[in-house]
Amino acid sequence: MYQKVQDTIDFAIEYYTLDSFDSDEINKKVTAFKRPFNLNNGPLFRIGYIETPTNSIVLVDIHHIISDASSTQILRKDFMSFYQGTALKPLRVHYKDYVVWSESEDQKKHKEAQKSYWTQQLAGELPV
Repeated sequence: MYQKVQDTIDFAIEYYTLDSFDSDEINKKVTAFKRPFNLNNGPLFRIGYIETPTNSIVLVDIHHIISDASSTQILRKDFMSFYQGTALKPLRVHYKDYVVWSESEDQKKHKEAQKSYWTQQLAGELPV
């Protein structure tokens, strides 16, 4: 298995307009919005927008392979900031900073100690 990063990807927001705030019709749109992702072609997320005369509903569907609970929470918080017209603060730490930290000598020693611990814990015959 390998990861392929594509330079570009086709992406469009799915836009729906309803003449009224009809719960049944909204539920149908939400149900149709949730569908399997194509892991070979992506994108592995989708955005939808339902507009009614009285409400707007944003739909976000993200495959778990590209997101976890923490990143989803950050995305939600950032999105709400944009929605409220609040500018985001510049990032203090970037991914490259994490990579440098994770490859530091202290982290290498820590990883090796963890590997040794779990190798010892899981040595021998394991219960079924």
